[in-house]
Amino acid sequence: MTMANEIPSPPSPQRPQSKAVAAGWLCFVIGLVLVFVSPMGMLLLYAPLFLAAFVLSIVGMAQGRIAGGLVLLLISIVVPLVSVIGVSGYRIGQALHEQDVQKKTALSKLAFEDVKGYPDGEYMYVEGKIRNNGNTSVTYVKVGVEYLDRNGTILDTDWTYAAGADQLRPSAAKSFRIMTKRDPRMTNFRYQLLNN
Repeated sequence: MTMANEIPSPPSPQRPQSKAVAAGWLCFVIGLVLVFVSPMGMLLLYAPLFLAAFVLSIVGMAQGRIAGGLVLLLISIVVPLVSVIGVSGYRIGQALHEQDVQKKTALSKLAFEDVKGYPDGEYMYVEGKIRNNGNTSVTYVKVGVEYLDRNGTILDTDWTYAAGADQLRPSAAKSFRIMTKRDPRMTNFRYQLLNN
């Protein structure tokens, strides 16, 4: 009687354990967190982490973790770029908005003094002073004037800078003068600060 014994199959080869992809994901996540919490321009802080994630994704693929390595590779290229651009754009927008609010607040503290308008020959003149009653210096203070007829219809407009790049410091005043070609129908005028 013949006995048949089954020949055991050889053990399946073990896939090498790869920690490169896991380490790459860790670098990627830490880098991404730093993009959102670090001050703007701190590229040297998080760029090495994204580079490490990229390199570790390649190492992971070389060790047989093709899918995980490929996903990490693509994400470590695209997401940092999009995140840095998005976060930088948001922060720049916030800074510009804050600067605009500060300027509007500073402009609200300005006051006109001794404003008068008069014709002289072919021109109409409006002159006066702007005083800074606030506690911060301002630049590029723009004064506008509207010339009106008897019915209040605007006939012409003009403007000038009462203060340019040179600062109008707290408590200080600067003179302005606007000279506009005269229309004989001009009987009145209005003046105001203009937003730049």
